[in-house]
Formats: sequence, C-alpha cells, structure tokens
Amino acid sequence: VFLIHQNILKGRSILLHGETISAITIDNKDRVWIATWDGVRMIKNMTVTSFDVNEQSMWTTRIGIDENNQIWVVAGTGVIGVYYPAEIYRFDGNNWVFQEKISSALPNENELPCCGPNAEMTITDSQFRAYSPYLEIGYADRQRFLVDKQGNMWAGTNSGLVHFSPDFHIPPPHLKTLHIFLSSG
Repeated sequence: VFLIHQNILKGRSILLHGETISAITIDNKDRVWIATWDGVRMIKNMTVTSFDVNEQSMWTTRIGIDENNQIWVVAGTGVIGVYYPAEIYRFDGNNWVFQEKISSALPNENELPCCGPNAEMTITDSQFRAYSPYLEIGYADRQRFLVDKQGNMWAGTNSGLVHFSPDFHIPPPHLKTLHIFLSSG
C-alpha cells in the first residue's frame, strides 16, 4: 500500500518543514518569496535562501511585491504573539531597508505600499478544495496557495511549505479502497 501511496503522490515535495508560513508571493523572476516566523525565505529552482529582516526580530507576517518587482515585508519588533509594533521593510536586492513603523503586524494586504499576490497566480476555489487534502503537514488558507507560470503550486502551512509540480495528479476517487489478494500458488 505504501508504494501505491507514494506513486499517487508523485510530484509533491515538502520544504521548510516545521516553519510557520505567514504569507507567500511570487515575483516576475519566478522566485517564490515566503514570510515565516523565522524570517524571509526565497526559493528559486528549488534552492532556498534565508534572510533575516532586522536584528530585533526575525518573524515576518506579510509579504508583497510592487510593480517594480521590489519585495516588501512586515516584520514584528516584539515577541511572537505580540502583534505590534511592527515595521515595514523593502528589499533593495542585498539588504532589507527600513521604511516605517506601523501599529499592527497583521495589516490588510492593501495597507502595504505595494500590491498583494499577482492575480494571475492565485488559485480557484475548486483548486483549493482539490489540493488541500494532500498537504499532510498542516493547514493553509487560500491566501497561502499560489501557482507560478510553470504550473507549480505552492502552499504555505503552519508547519512548512508544500510544492506540487505540474505532474502531480490528484488521486481518482475510485481508489479509496484497495484490495490485495494473495495466492499460494
């Protein structure tokens, strides 16, 4: 049964296992940017790069990309669980540059000085319902699901990041029961 299960779930990878994913977005260079409680992660070609945003706290709660492909994050300056004060930072390609203090670490996406996730990369309700059962490592709301231009689907959960490649196929419903017959001949 295990081999069949592995075969059915071919095309799914789990990355950043154990990390709480707050937000996720994709820039126009096909890099996946992830806000986590342990800083910012960037994934390109399945290679993860980690960034600390500031010296006081590494946890980030929001991430967005503006029309110039600049990355913006909201980072907490307190301890995890204390949602204020917070600070907005912009990535200049090498460093995170402080922009301003705000009163909440969980502002609406439109309160950031940039856009939210690219509308072309958001998933449909039916995709969300279809892929959610195969996360296996935690819960993800629809805002933490994105699809890139190559058809890869990314889902940020409270326990890591799940990647579904375009060759991932949702198991057909008729495979719910598996019967194994042994013969003695």
